Amino acid sequence: MTEVVDHDATIADLRRRIAAVNPRGTREAVQLPPAHRQRSARLQPPDATAAPAPTRSSLALPEHLRPAFPRAGLPRGSTVELTGARGPAVSIVAAVTAAGGHVAVVDTPTFGLLAAHEQGADLSHVAVIGNAGNDPIAVLSVLADGMDVIVWTPGATVFTPSIERGLAARLRTKETTLITLGAGLRRPDYRLDAQIIDYHGITEGSGLLSAVDTVLTSSGRNLHPTRTGIRLERVHRTVHASLLPDELRPRPATDIRTGT
Repeated sequence: MTEVVDHDATIADLRRRIAAVNPRGTREAVQLPPAHRQRSARLQPPDATAAPAPTRSSLALPEHLRPAFPRAGLPRGSTVELTGARGPAVSIVAAVTAAGGHVAVVDTPTFGLLAAHEQGADLSHVAVIGNAGNDPIAVLSVLADGMDVIVWTPGATVFTPSIERGLAARLRTKETTLITLGAGLRRPDYRLDAQIIDYHGITEGSGLLSAVDTVLTSSGRNLHPTRTGIRLERVHRTVHASLLPDELRPRPATDIRTGT
């Protein structure tokens, strides 16, 4: 018999628990979605006669980011550290929510929600927690109960080995992927560094930005260091992504303020 999950009750419970660990939680922009994806399979009691659990499933990824991860994709429950440009995180949020998943954006007030929308994101599936308060790790642990992906800016948060291991174990158990914007984790499963190498549509400080070229360097578990060239190009009111040729070499990026 399949267990029925009351989505509204679960989200209400998440609200209460976030408020309990974050005194500002009831006043900040905590915009949890009206429903989250069904997790009934995870709530079933273990069956002693069942076969070993299969390998973790992978998150929905946009095509232009697939080369940056192992052939099987980005396993749910992974920890990812992203430095440099935030474009890859925006693209992941767009792909996950477009596929019906739910995302929390924590302590990142300048995250590009409009850019995510232009890449096809369903913003009704995005929860925004403007300030996680004095105990962000507790907030992340609570969010792991109801989200597919958490995007978080660690700031000055310091991880001890035991805290990081405990958080990583909870994320794996709940199959919730954590993406940190900036360094913070001691041993993330994957490290990504995104560097903008060129802008298009801007000449001598004038014009409209039409495309951005980025080189994404990735490394991590079951993954040899990989370098992927990506172009994000605006077409009408949407953004399309494509891979740049392998022979691309980084060039100094144009300063969009001065054109140099």
